Amino acid sequence: MYNAYYISRIYMAFLTVQMVDTYGPIPFSEYVRGWEAPEKVHYDDAEKVYDMCFRILAQAVENMRPEECEFKFTKTEDFVYGGDERAWMRFANTLRLRMAMRISVANPERAKREALAALSAPEGVMKGQEDNMVTIPDYAPVALGGIDSGGDENIFALCSTNYRDCVMSKDIELAYKGLADFEDPRMEILWYRPTPYASLENNIEDTSKDFNGCVIGSRDIIHKESSKHSVLRCNQTAPKVLEDMNWFGFSRESVWLGYAECQFLLAEAVLRGWIEGDVLEYFKSGIKASMDYYKILPQKTNVYIMMLHCLQDEDNPFEKNDREGMLEQIITQKWLAVFPNGNEAWAEFRRTDYPRLMDFQTKSGNYSSDVPQGKFIKRIRYSNSEFEHNFDNIPVKYRDSQAQRIFWDVSDTNNDQGERVKPNNFR
Repeated sequence: MYNAYYISRIYMAFLTVQMVDTYGPIPFSEYVRGWEAPEKVHYDDAEKVYDMCFRILAQAVENMRPEECEFKFTKTEDFVYGGDERAWMRFANTLRLRMAMRISVANPERAKREALAALSAPEGVMKGQEDNMVTIPDYAPVALGGIDSGGDENIFALCSTNYRDCVMSKDIELAYKGLADFEDPRMEILWYRPTPYASLENNIEDTSKDFNGCVIGSRDIIHKESSKHSVLRCNQTAPKVLEDMNWFGFSRESVWLGYAECQFLLAEAVLRGWIEGDVLEYFKSGIKASMDYYKILPQKTNVYIMMLHCLQDEDNPFEKNDREGMLEQIITQKWLAVFPNGNEAWAEFRRTDYPRLMDFQTKSGNYSSDVPQGKFIKRIRYSNSEFEHNFDNIPVKYRDSQAQRIFWDVSDTNNDQGERVKPNNFR
């Protein structure tokens, strides 16, 4: 039975870290003990929550004994790994590596210690696509891992294709088109070209137009019937079928931590001198893993990598041993690979200030008064219910400021004049 207990603890740590990365300090120590929490619960410092989650993951992996427990989760009880205890251990170690990288500038000694412990722990980190931490929508047929329910479709496809209020960003469009002398092959299977919704309902795309993103914060209203921007590619005429060329079907799984991200984490671990290896090879491996996940032909992947500007330029950071330059390329490609996991992409942007996102939203005027002009949003405000029922326990500096940085975000992206600060991730 104890294996099931530790799997539950791993999942709790995963959800908790996402909460911290989004909000900052949260109530946690009262809940982690399993006690009944008081109605008004105190908040734990975000760094303390990270510490507890590090210890939870270490304890879980050290104490799990695969195949030794009489009780085992079934595939209908464990929608992530179908009861595979070793896969859960590899996920826990990879999550621990991700967390270590998150604090790599804020606490480099602890970060290295946690990373090395994760890499040497039983089962190690993710070994392939089969270790991807995914959730499958209930809407999916039983054969695909769902329960064939009437709702609960892939939320990304639902928001983009059905609600039509979620479209490609200009930043990702420019990355797809501008990082290499060869358009990113992921673009054409993940996104539609701007097309009237009436046509998309019948899986008909306007191929006369080019892919187009919307500048974040531009206040360029996304009309639900507009054909101005690209939406996620989802064949609505076959919603229960998975298609390689219409990737975001309503039955498509969501990846929360995958093998591609693991390869980029290893690239940065080598870059920081934590482990032996070749930064460039791990960097390429991360790109290949992302392309492989989308079933893109190896020939296209190889051409894309070969045509990357960063590898062709005379200032190639991998040849010049430019650590900051290499990190920028690693994080930019990781940012593309983790799509559409916006929580992780945003956290890495705040941690490293890469990729170099457009400043339009900061210069044209922020919507919220608690994010100063010229600044990027750094966290999400707590819910209204928390302000109403637990106000006194909310840390003062986090009460009404979405510009307040979380502890691992050690320096601001822009200065007080709204000018981009040169990143320093190896201080």
